[in-house]
Amino acid sequence: MCRRNLFICHTPFQVITSIIIKQSKYPDDYADIILSSAFQNYKIIGERCKATEIFEHVFTVSLTKTNCTIGPLIPYYFTKDLENYFPDIYDRIFTNGPYYDLDNSVFYKFKNAEVIVYDEGYSTYTNDFLRMPKKFSFRHRIIRNLSQFIFNRTYMETAAKKIMLYDPELCVKPLPYSIEKIWDKNHNDAIKIMKAISYIFNVTDAISEYNKKYIFFEECFASDFQNNGDIEIIRRIISIVGSENLIVKLHPRDKTNRFIDLGISTNQTISVPNEALVTEMQNQGKVFITFSSGGVLNYRFLCDCSIKTILLYKLLPSGFITMPEDRLQWFEKFLKKYHENLFAPKTFEELEKLLEAV
Repeated sequence: MCRRNLFICHTPFQVITSIIIKQSKYPDDYADIILSSAFQNYKIIGERCKATEIFEHVFTVSLTKTNCTIGPLIPYYFTKDLENYFPDIYDRIFTNGPYYDLDNSVFYKFKNAEVIVYDEGYSTYTNDFLRMPKKFSFRHRIIRNLSQFIFNRTYMETAAKKIMLYDPELCVKPLPYSIEKIWDKNHNDAIKIMKAISYIFNVTDAISEYNKKYIFFEECFASDFQNNGDIEIIRRIISIVGSENLIVKLHPRDKTNRFIDLGISTNQTISVPNEALVTEMQNQGKVFITFSSGGVLNYRFLCDCSIKTILLYKLLPSGFITMPEDRLQWFEKFLKKYHENLFAPKTFEELEKLLEAV
């Protein structure tokens, strides 16, 4: 029996994971997808997604300041413009945001749907995911409780019983769900899926920006924590490899380019995730460098590429961001399992040797 599935996405990687779940697990089922404005160029990506015909309908939702203020209280607020396009029923709703207002607005309309949580990278495996309700402001919690009382609604975090992960062996904490593996990566299927992903994110146009040997992946330290402690280690790396050989891939949530005044090259197209770029970069002798960006790790769940990657989380500057213990455990598990071309130096001497060895 053909069932109706709906995928809700707030990041490019969630779009990728939705495609993989649809194509590998439910290829014969009806499926729609919602892309939110939480990531750049979501409408353009939506149009290209539509052109692949992987999903029957592609919806986009703008998360403005107004609807993010009213949306938590009025459960149908986010979906009012989509009412005429939705089918009568969805059997499953796939989300990585069971606490998000948009996702819960959709669930209010389709309250009989099975809620399935899916993988967003290391945060899904750790307390980062389970701690999300504690990050709500006091005002947001009050509004949610009030909306629950007035509209007799159930939230997704209560309704969700299953989670789909790329690699359940990497779990470091018990999750309050039954766990299902997203796919047993088949080489031929992976090639076809990565080809579709490459088209959706227009990789052919974006790849020319990454014509340097070393690619440093910015994380959102400056935006989230007002901390520029990563700049000094980038300077140190440049002193070894040369500024002409390195590009910084900007974090899509960081609104300011901190590197222009330093004379460091950066990418111009922000909306293309590394997970979509890697198949074009393999066999080019690239070196990925980051403290702990999921974008340099997640692609190993998707394809057979293995690009030399240096993780700097063991070299975090004093007084900089402290990595939580459960996340450290996840990284150690990942390093042990996906060890090929993957390095986490403990000293700057080790880092220098790794950089000079390529």
